[in-house]
Amino acid sequence: MDKTPLPFEYVDGYTYNLKGLRTVTAKSDRSRWDKRQATLILFIWADGRGRQRLKPIIIFRGVPGNRSQIPDEEKKQYATGVKVLFNEKAYNNEKVITDIVKDIGEYADNEDTLLVMDVAAFHKTPALMELLRSYRITTALIPPGCTSLLQPLDTAINGPFKDWLAEFADGYIAKKEDQHLQQQGGPMAWSVSDRRIMTTHIVQQAWERLYGREFLVQKAFRKCGISIRPNGSEDNFINIKDVDNSQIDFTGWETADNNVPEGYKTVSEALNIHHRFRHAAEDYLR
Repeated sequence: MDKTPLPFEYVDGYTYNLKGLRTVTAKSDRSRWDKRQATLILFIWADGRGRQRLKPIIIFRGVPGNRSQIPDEEKKQYATGVKVLFNEKAYNNEKVITDIVKDIGEYADNEDTLLVMDVAAFHKTPALMELLRSYRITTALIPPGCTSLLQPLDTAINGPFKDWLAEFADGYIAKKEDQHLQQQGGPMAWSVSDRRIMTTHIVQQAWERLYGREFLVQKAFRKCGISIRPNGSEDNFINIKDVDNSQIDFTGWETADNNVPEGYKTVSEALNIHHRFRHAAEDYLR
């Protein structure tokens, strides 16, 4: 699981104007629409087959719940393959992650589950840790500054996903503006509502494309060392940026120290969960 900012405009780095002009300006419908306007939360699974398990979540800026001022007519136009939330900062928070954990727990159906995510403060509150344990979910929290090296979404998925969003946004905008020109006889003036609707559709399209590439997701987990065999026979698949593979050696990691991992009451509790995962992984990979 990982979050990434979403703009309302995707500037591709190229601008165009007539030959000979000294100034070339990028077209923008609204000021700062190319900056973060929403947060996207994606869920990928080690087997690469998670498209139908949990929908992508888009968090827009707005008042949540019954006090929302977003018209129902707009919400009816959102893509059905994404989940849309609103809060004042358009950002992930403890309430959002709590609901996510409940969704994961319901899907996992009391089976041991490993959840890999960054170490944001609201990812490790006592209440959330207790909820995770109740669903038999173990967390692997990526240390600060290491998500670009150890988080599968950061290492292999977010880059192409953002490129697909830009591609689908171009197609969506061209189609809508052409329709408006044909029907109204003039250029289309985009509203924030229009862009929210567009964002849901291009995220759904990019999500569907991602899960047409199961190998990309599977490879991302292996490179980060998450889904390889726990007996060490597949350590050669680990590929961490700027780290030579010969320097990667996890021999004896189970007994490296006796510190109680964060979120657990005792070392024994943590090791028991580790052993359950090890056996489950070996059964899955047979």
